[in-house]
Amino acid sequence: MIADEAQNVVVHMTYRGGELAGKGGLALIKAAAKGMQHYLETGEQSIKKLNKKGLQLESISVSELDLRSIKKELKEFGVDFSVMKNIADKDTYDVFFKARDVTQINKALENILVKNMEKEPMADRVKNVKKQVREKTYENPQAKRAPER
Repeated sequence: MIADEAQNVVVHMTYRGGELAGKGGLALIKAAAKGMQHYLETGEQSIKKLNKKGLQLESISVSELDLRSIKKELKEFGVDFSVMKNIADKDTYDVFFKARDVTQINKALENILVKNMEKEPMADRVKNVKKQVREKTYENPQAKRAPER
C-alpha cells in the first residue's frame, strides 16, 4: 500500500516535470522565433517585399564583381535591399533600397572603399556608386533618412 502511494507520487512528479519542461521549451522556441523574425525581414529581399513597405525606393548600378562585397556590407548595416540583373547591360546589377537609408548606404560604401584600398579599380567603382547615390539624393530632397525611433 505504501509502495503504491510512493509509486503514484513518483509518476505524478515525473508527469509534472515533463509538463514544466514542455512549457519552458515552448517559451524558449517562441522567443527564438521572435528574434529570428527581425533577421528574416532585413537584408536582401524581393523587390515586391521591399515595395510593400510603402517607402520610396532608390537604386544604384554595380558591376558583378562588386556585388558580393556590397551585399555583405549592406547586410551588416541592416539595410533592406533588392538586387536585380540589369537587362540592358548584362554585366551590371541594380541594387534597390529605401531612399531613407542613403546615409547607411554611403557608410557601407566607405567601408568597402577602406577595405579594398589596395585594389584601385574597385576604389574607383565605389566612388562612382557613391556619386550616383549622392546625385539621386540631391534630385529628391525627400530621400533623407527618417529619424530613428
